[in-house]
Amino acid sequence: MLHSTSTRSSRSTSKRQRDDFMASPNIRYGARIRKRQKAVKAEKVALYKCEECGHVAVKRISTSIWRCRHCGATYAGGAYTMTTAAGEVARRQVDSIGRNNKG
Repeated sequence: MLHSTSTRSSRSTSKRQRDDFMASPNIRYGARIRKRQKAVKAEKVALYKCEECGHVAVKRISTSIWRCRHCGATYAGGAYTMTTAAGEVARRQVDSIGRNNKG
Protein backbone atom coordinates (compact mmCIF):
# COMPACT_ATOMS: atom_id res chain seq x y z
CA MET A 1 0.00 0.00 0.00
CA LEU A 2 1.43 3.33 -1.04
CA HIS A 3 1.24 6.27 1.34
CA SER A 4 1.06 9.87 0.32
CA THR A 5 4.10 11.95 1.11
CA SER A 6 1.92 14.96 1.87
CA THR A 7 1.50 15.83 5.53
CA ARG A 8 -1.83 17.56 4.97
CA SER A 9 -5.00 15.79 5.94
CA SER A 10 -7.79 15.12 3.50
CA ARG A 11 -9.69 18.14 4.85
CA SER A 12 -7.72 21.28 4.13
CA THR A 13 -9.30 23.39 6.87
CA SER A 14 -11.83 22.64 9.51
CA LYS A 15 -15.14 24.44 9.64
CA ARG A 16 -13.98 26.21 12.77
CA GLN A 17 -11.01 27.71 10.96
CA ARG A 18 -13.11 28.87 7.98
CA ASP A 19 -15.56 30.93 10.05
CA ASP A 20 -13.90 34.20 10.94
CA PHE A 21 -16.15 34.74 13.94
CA MET A 22 -14.83 31.48 15.33
CA ALA A 23 -11.23 32.63 15.02
CA SER A 24 -11.38 33.85 18.61
CA PRO A 25 -9.83 31.21 20.84
CA ASN A 26 -12.03 32.23 23.78
CA ILE A 27 -15.30 30.71 22.55
CA ARG A 28 -15.21 26.98 22.03
CA TYR A 29 -18.15 24.90 23.13
CA GLY A 30 -21.88 25.45 23.02
CA ALA A 31 -24.00 26.45 20.07
CA ARG A 32 -25.87 29.15 21.97
CA ILE A 33 -22.76 31.05 23.04
CA ARG A 34 -21.23 30.78 19.56
CA LYS A 35 -24.42 32.14 17.99
CA ARG A 36 -24.48 35.00 20.50
CA GLN A 37 -20.86 35.86 19.71
CA LYS A 38 -21.64 35.88 15.99
CA ALA A 39 -24.58 38.25 16.55
CA VAL A 40 -22.53 40.60 18.73
CA LYS A 41 -19.71 40.71 16.20
CA ALA A 42 -22.17 41.46 13.40
CA GLU A 43 -23.60 44.37 15.42
CA LYS A 44 -20.11 45.62 16.20
CA VAL A 45 -18.93 45.82 12.59
CA ALA A 46 -22.25 47.06 11.13
CA LEU A 47 -22.70 50.61 9.89
CA TYR A 48 -25.36 52.76 11.59
CA LYS A 49 -27.34 55.83 10.52
CA CYS A 50 -25.82 59.17 11.50
CA GLU A 51 -28.15 61.48 13.44
CA GLU A 52 -26.42 64.58 12.07
CA CYS A 53 -26.24 63.95 8.31
CA GLY A 54 -28.56 60.95 7.86
CA HIS A 55 -26.01 58.78 6.04
CA VAL A 56 -25.50 55.15 7.00
CA ALA A 57 -21.84 55.73 7.74
CA VAL A 58 -21.34 55.51 11.52
CA LYS A 59 -18.61 53.05 12.37
CA ARG A 60 -17.14 51.85 15.67
CA ILE A 61 -13.78 53.46 16.41
CA SER A 62 -13.11 51.89 19.81
CA THR A 63 -15.09 50.72 22.80
CA SER A 64 -18.22 52.90 23.00
CA ILE A 65 -16.84 55.47 20.52
CA TRP A 66 -18.66 55.77 17.19
CA ARG A 67 -17.80 58.16 14.34
CA CYS A 68 -19.56 59.06 11.11
CA ARG A 69 -17.29 58.55 8.12
CA HIS A 70 -19.27 61.11 6.12
CA CYS A 71 -19.59 64.17 8.37
CA GLY A 72 -17.13 63.29 11.15
CA ALA A 73 -19.65 63.47 14.01
CA THR A 74 -18.57 61.46 17.06
CA TYR A 75 -20.98 59.66 19.38
CA ALA A 76 -20.70 57.85 22.69
CA GLY A 77 -22.79 54.70 22.65
CA GLY A 78 -22.71 51.09 23.67
CA ALA A 79 -19.64 48.91 23.50
CA TYR A 80 -20.95 46.75 20.65
CA THR A 81 -23.95 48.73 19.33
CA MET A 82 -24.36 52.43 18.71
CA THR A 83 -27.23 52.73 21.18
CA THR A 84 -28.17 50.80 24.28
CA ALA A 85 -31.58 49.98 25.73
CA ALA A 86 -30.99 52.37 28.63
CA GLY A 87 -29.92 55.09 26.21
CA GLU A 88 -33.12 54.69 24.19
CA VAL A 89 -35.24 55.00 27.36
CA ALA A 90 -33.36 58.16 28.36
CA ARG A 91 -33.78 59.64 24.88
CA ARG A 92 -37.54 59.03 24.93
CA GLN A 93 -37.82 60.68 28.36
CA VAL A 94 -35.84 63.73 27.24
CA ASP A 95 -37.97 64.02 24.10
CA SER A 96 -41.20 63.81 26.11
CA ILE A 97 -39.98 66.45 28.57
CA GLY A 98 -39.10 68.72 25.65
CA ARG A 99 -42.56 68.26 24.10
CA ASN A 100 -44.28 69.00 27.45
CA ASN A 101 -42.30 72.21 27.97
CA LYS A 102 -43.21 73.55 24.53
CA GLY A 103 -46.80 73.72 25.24
